[in-house]
Amino acid sequence: MDIRTDDIINLGRRISAELGTTIKIELEDIELPLQSSIVGMENERYIIIKAPEPFQRIRHKLYPGNEMIVRYISDGTVFAFQTRMIETIVKPIPLIFVEYPKIIQHYELRNQKRVPCHLPTRVIFEDQENIGCIVDMARTGCRLLIQAEKNPKLTKFDLENEVILESIFPGSKEVVSLDGVVKNIKRTRKEVDLGILFHGDTSDENQKTLNWFLASIDGFSK
Repeated sequence: MDIRTDDIINLGRRISAELGTTIKIELEDIELPLQSSIVGMENERYIIIKAPEPFQRIRHKLYPGNEMIVRYISDGTVFAFQTRMIETIVKPIPLIFVEYPKIIQHYELRNQKRVPCHLPTRVIFEDQENIGCIVDMARTGCRLLIQAEKNPKLTKFDLENEVILESIFPGSKEVVSLDGVVKNIKRTRKEVDLGILFHGDTSDENQKTLNWFLASIDGFSK
């Protein structure tokens, strides 16, 4: 089981991930989508991963020496590494200890830089709504913070959720609606940090408003 090398742009040794970072796991002969998170690590020695669900269906694959591929997104960059399991424990909770990778591969998702901003936004997922704030944005996506104290019914977002972002941009009276998909999630007790990739079918009018907004704040910040 190897990571594809045709997509790789850069190689590195250091893991650029905070505790709680959402990851995707690939195990040989397991076709189930496996999602988990990094819950601990000692630099260049080992990483601790929360065992993904359904745990019982994949438990036979979680043995010392077996290989897995881990992928995650951080700040618009996809990271991937291959590792081997050291040990799996089930109490007090199922955890997987894996070797610190020798090579960490990464490549950029976005082709335009993001500019910082503060844009109140309504986040719609299916029949649920939350109030959040876009804190940086590019033509292809944005980073969005949703605070728990401002949302009594905080939506439990997952990767690949389709969302709609509604905002009123400075200088405009109309609500701009942007469709996107969740590509990165970081959760704390106080807030949810989402990385959103915009769909390419944004209307010309909304794209024009977005481009104007980005150009204005980018020019102001220089």
